[in-house]
Amino acid sequence: MSALPDAIGEKKRERLILAGILLYSLFLFFYLLQGLGRLSLWMDEGFHYLAAQGILQHGYPLFPSGHVYYKAILYCYIVSGFAFLFGLNAFSLRLFSVICFAALIPLTYVVAKKFFSRIPALLAAAFLSLSAWGIEYARAGLYFAPLQLFYLLGLYVF
Repeated sequence: MSALPDAIGEKKRERLILAGILLYSLFLFFYLLQGLGRLSLWMDEGFHYLAAQGILQHGYPLFPSGHVYYKAILYCYIVSGFAFLFGLNAFSLRLFSVICFAALIPLTYVVAKKFFSRIPALLAAAFLSLSAWGIEYARAGLYFAPLQLFYLLGLYVF
């Protein structure tokens, strides 16, 4: 009979931890948005910019040279949707990556907790959220953050 109140307390504790991670991810999302469109695009971001521009103009990722860009085509269509909503600029090109990175933090906790326990899960989420590489690629108009998110989601679902 004493195990029941412990189980209820454990569920509350788990909900509080998850709520804290979600709040932290929301804070991180808004933090990463600061100055997102201030820096100019660099090499690979330029390819996605041109692909999004082609999608908005022609319906498919056609470069000005006449080349059709097939690499990361789903990502290009998603980014072109953000460009349609917010205008074709560095901010809209990078926004999807920031959203995916912010969603990756709580998902990392949930997946790590499923395979390990609470402490390793908290450490994994903390290390990911403080990773210089993770933050750098979250603020880039590249498909690395969405790739991490959907890969981890696939591991969790299957």
